[in-house]
This record gives sequence, C-alpha cells and structure tokens, in this order.
Amino acid sequence: GKAADTFPTALHLRAHVGPDREAAYQETAAFLKAYYGQEYTRQHLETQCAIGTPEECVEKFRAYANAGCGTIIIRLLSWNLREQLQRWITQVLPQVVG
Repeated sequence: GKAADTFPTALHLRAHVGPDREAAYQETAAFLKAYYGQEYTRQHLETQCAIGTPEECVEKFRAYANAGCGTIIIRLLSWNLREQLQRWITQVLPQVVG
C-alpha cells in the first residue's frame, strides 16, 4: 500500500465569525440546537469548530493548515449565511489565503 503521508488531507470545519467570542458561541449553540435538536458542550464547540472573532477563526484555520491539512471545507453555522459568508470573505480569508 501507500504511505499515509502520500494521501491528500481534508477537513470539514464548522465555523462562525462574530463580533466577539461570546456572541459567536451563543449564536452557534442556538443554531446547532435548533438545527440538530441537541445541545453541544462549550468545550466540544471550542475544540471542534472555529468560533469567535475573525482573528480567532484565522488562528484555528491556520492551526489546521500548519498541521498539514491540504483542503479545509468551511461549514458556516448560522441562519444568516449571507452575513457569515461576507465576514469570511472580507475578514478571515484574506488573512489565510495567499
């Protein structure tokens, strides 16, 4: 077989960019509870998702990229996808692409 490090890597990263970490967490938790019908612990969301200010989301994104993840697919966690997409395009992606 092939060596594991020859396979491309990808990540499905759930994310929410907010004006501050607490606001982003609260909206994410409410969205996930309504969407999936269950609650997630704060620890789960903070370790498994990119939630917070643009800078905090950039930090999480870069951590995965620096660990060798070749493709990161963002799943926006919000009822207002247009606003979230705009925040990612203008506040996060310019800091991680290029």
